[in-house]
Amino acid sequence: MQTLRAIILAIAASNISLYQLDIAIGRLEGGISPDMLVFPRPVLQYIQSHPICLTSLCLSVSPRNRIRPNGELVGDLLGFITLFPGLQRLSIEFNYRDEREHFPVISQKLRLPGLRFLGIGAVRCTEDELVTLLLSHKDSLEEVSFALVDIISEGGSWQSLLATMRDNLSIRVMTMDDCLSADKDIYYRESESDDAAYLKSFEISGLRQDWTDAINGITIGRHGSRHG
Repeated sequence: MQTLRAIILAIAASNISLYQLDIAIGRLEGGISPDMLVFPRPVLQYIQSHPICLTSLCLSVSPRNRIRPNGELVGDLLGFITLFPGLQRLSIEFNYRDEREHFPVISQKLRLPGLRFLGIGAVRCTEDELVTLLLSHKDSLEEVSFALVDIISEGGSWQSLLATMRDNLSIRVMTMDDCLSADKDIYYRESESDDAAYLKSFEISGLRQDWTDAINGITIGRHGSRHG
């Protein structure tokens, strides 16, 4: 914890510009806890008065490794992210899948005016929560990546989410990796005559028709039944 704080403070003091900062201490139990991102007030004031020019931030978070109360974790995480107001690329992944403990608040409160790339990993959420987060960055967002994201039962659908993205955002590239719908695998059918193949990794780029084809081709299968 002290090492991380010292690094951030040194970056602020040096007044250098950084392209990317990756914060991920191991995996699973070794992931960083948001309370490790809390700075003493004098240090925080110094950093805020010496803004860090950072383009890309990747956070691998393990909420179970915590000291502070659970309700304060999202505030700790968002407070750290907003130390870098010029962020253009942000990736947040949870080492334990977030079971709607933290992501709903993140979707409501995270705001980065220049964000161009957003990556979300290992969360269970609703379509509305994803839409809220995406539309809050519609003026700048160009690329989105979902990994191990599960839209919960009665929480909307991937087809509806993709339609909203197609109609309301200017996304050049959208990728999905190992995503689920209510704990069920997602499949994709190129045409009505083709068999549906398990959608492990998928990308949509640019053209409206590509989005429409993806929306029409997605189907939901039973969890664990993968063909093709």
